[in-house]
Amino acid sequence: MHMIEAIFAAPDKTATGRIEEALVADILWISARPDDCLEHIYSESGHGRLQITFFIRSKPLAAAHDTVAAICRRALLAAPALRGWQLLDAADPDGRPYPSSRRTPP
Repeated sequence: MHMIEAIFAAPDKTATGRIEEALVADILWISARPDDCLEHIYSESGHGRLQITFFIRSKPLAAAHDTVAAICRRALLAAPALRGWQLLDAADPDGRPYPSSRRTPP
């Protein structure tokens, strides 16, 4: 399993740029496809940004990066609640896969 973080920037840096984490998670789940192998999403919002952590199973690391970027692009294009938000980055936090000792059983 890989843990990949994505960061979104709010459309207006002068505004608070707040959005509900649960809404973002729902939008991302809807944007994911079965072959994306998405296992879990965790999101945090701050002033003018969203930090989303994706847990992707059964893919090589490079494919997991591409998958997260694709899910984010689909969400940004389809969801009115994310209109104007931009994907700044999508990367694994330590350059390593999520530890196998903490995997969710199948």
